[in-house]
Amino acid sequence: MQSANICTTLMQYTGKIIFILAIALPACVLLFFLLKLALYSRRIKMPVDGGSMIGIIGQAKTDIAESGMVMVRGELWHATAHTQIPSGRRVRVIGFKQLALEVEPVENDFKQG
Repeated sequence: MQSANICTTLMQYTGKIIFILAIALPACVLLFFLLKLALYSRRIKMPVDGGSMIGIIGQAKTDIAESGMVMVRGELWHATAHTQIPSGRRVRVIGFKQLALEVEPVENDFKQG
């Protein structure tokens, strides 16, 4: 009598275990591939090529006497200039040297939009 009772209990738990595995296994596989993709994307390095930034308009975040900081394409860059540029002024990238942008003030300092 007890062996029939044990078999019935095992059958009840077997169905629950199969149901849990049917949900948990695909979820774990999906999570594994998403984590693998996220880790791969962190290893990709963006090339630092100031040449592609020439002509881009940004904004001076600090006063630029000879050097300062500018925001270009949502990134904060060290910048150099030949003229005094006040903080908040719009600037144009004219060159790239040693991980610093060379900038000049935008003549028509108005926002397009």
